[in-house]
Amino acid sequence: MSNYLRILLLISVCGLLAQDTGNKAGAAQRQLDEVRTEISTLEKQLRASQKTITSELERIKNLDKQTTLQQKALRLIRGELKNKDREVKRLDGQIDELSDKVGDLKEIFAKQAIFSYKYQRGREYDWILGSENFNQALVRYRYFRKISESVDRLHNRLTTRQQELSNLQSSRTNELQER
Repeated sequence: MSNYLRILLLISVCGLLAQDTGNKAGAAQRQLDEVRTEISTLEKQLRASQKTITSELERIKNLDKQTTLQQKALRLIRGELKNKDREVKRLDGQIDELSDKVGDLKEIFAKQAIFSYKYQRGREYDWILGSENFNQALVRYRYFRKISESVDRLHNRLTTRQQELSNLQSSRTNELQER
């Protein structure tokens, strides 16, 4: 073979080798680019996942705070209900006590009214004029006047107590409705 042919063959082989090496380098470059693209994509996904995780953690913290606040509100409501129950019981006790007092006052008032009707009405003058002396007449007059004043005071106390009783009962009704 001639030198010329040898050179040509050598150039061809070198060209093929260079082309093969270029192809390998190009393939390696392409694979490197693909790996870099894949790494970039994974980094983006990782950042997005971290944002999602952070967002989910914040939502969990918010839910935990809401739960804590709801439990606190529930404790406060239960305490308020206990206070309302105590207030209703206190009002019930006052109502019972006042009802007893009103009953006693009614009984006394009835007795005084009966006495006044029997002895004072129209007979007051008989009692006063039928006195043996002026002193006895004055004592009887004062006695009837005291009884009349007592009946008036008793009537006023009775109406006042009945009004208090009515107020307490309406307060108790309001307390029960607020529960």
